[in-house]
Amino acid sequence: MIKYGQVIDANTGLGVPYATIEITDQAGTYTGAGVSAGATGNFAIDSLQIKPGSFMRISSAGYKTTSIPYLTYTNKDTFTLIPAIVDLDEIVITAKRTADTNKNAILYAGLGLAALFFLLRKK
Repeated sequence: MIKYGQVIDANTGLGVPYATIEITDQAGTYTGAGVSAGATGNFAIDSLQIKPGSFMRISSAGYKTTSIPYLTYTNKDTFTLIPAIVDLDEIVITAKRTADTNKNAILYAGLGLAALFFLLRKK
């Protein structure tokens, strides 16, 4: 029997595109069954793949993962994912100037000036 459902965003109520629906055992181990939702968050899963005592783990990048017992799932259920706010620490990139860098810059500037001098002298 095919069961249908939709994964939606808790804040907007819009479908979560390409969310992952995995069937797990009670320990949370993936059993090899599952599907991906479509562009609008809708999915269909064959209930013959699912053993008693299984769970549905629903996840998507940028959202908190949720898990529910498969037995509570009825046809055409809606599953809500809560956006996960991730704050990253500030990254500062600085350049360290070395003596070699300065020497190379002076060398290239000198070569450039010499080339310019010879080009202008030919005219």
